[in-house]
Amino acid sequence: MGNNAPVVPTLTWEQRVSLLGQPILLRSYAIALAATAIVAGGLMAFILAASGEAESIPPLLGMMGLVLLGLALLFLLVALVFFGNRMTQRFTLDRRGVSSEVVDRRARGAARLLILLGLLTGKMGAAGTGLIAANDRTRALLWSEVGRVRYDPRRHVVALGNSWRTVVILFCTAENYGAVAAAVAAATLGRLERRRHPLPRLLLHTLLVGLALVPVFALPYPFELDLLLPILLLCFALATVWLIPLLAWVVVAGCGWLLVELAMIALETRQSQFGSGSYRVWEVLDGSDWTALGLAGLGIAYLLWLSRAALTGRFVSGLMAE
Repeated sequence: MGNNAPVVPTLTWEQRVSLLGQPILLRSYAIALAATAIVAGGLMAFILAASGEAESIPPLLGMMGLVLLGLALLFLLVALVFFGNRMTQRFTLDRRGVSSEVVDRRARGAARLLILLGLLTGKMGAAGTGLIAANDRTRALLWSEVGRVRYDPRRHVVALGNSWRTVVILFCTAENYGAVAAAVAAATLGRLERRRHPLPRLLLHTLLVGLALVPVFALPYPFELDLLLPILLLCFALATVWLIPLLAWVVVAGCGWLLVELAMIALETRQSQFGSGSYRVWEVLDGSDWTALGLAGLGIAYLLWLSRAALTGRFVSGLMAE
């Protein structure tokens, strides 16, 4: 940290955190549910609209609202009954950074139970949730990565984040809050800088992914495709934008598969209904058909560009951004 860097003491403590009594946690739960509703609802609405079934969107959104309400009630039940509204965490602060770790045995047991139940019942969603919970028990942030700090002396909370999201929340005791806040302030002195927020860029590419695939969903006869491939491209392209760059390989493969399918349809030989001759499909395409194919080609070109940028590191996904 340099010769003139402030001395940061090493502090370690455990705290039983109220799951429903901390506004910062309740806000996080609400954001998670809202994000789930927006992403899942927007994805399904887009697919239905692109498939010409826009009338099914309102019932779908109503059903998703009920599902999210059920998830919220289930969370309340688990927090109150299973955890007793308390979860024990261990916090560490030293010269390198801060970290938090869930040490509550019930939390570890719940994660393992989810994984086991998911594997036994074939419910990969449950197993995936358990794996995420198991891997998310520890969070850490180096001082060099801290972009913002929020202090709440009334509730004895210090929240540290990078340029766009909260990463570690330190729940202090009444006795050590002052020492923790002072140590955080000293360690981040002169380090907090305004950084470019990645969210506008991520939202822009999310919109572009959707626009790129609209022509693919709307391809006219005889180029109408099974919905599986466009949906696969949509899901993995969005995952490339928000999650892991390596998922772009699936997008590249999907685009290649799509181009091969379109080429095979265009080169297909058919018998004429008005004579004994035959023709290739591409020979009888009119201007609107070529326009539709051109727009689909532009969309595929964008997806391939995005995939290449993600794989070469020129585009950074939301999860990988700090």
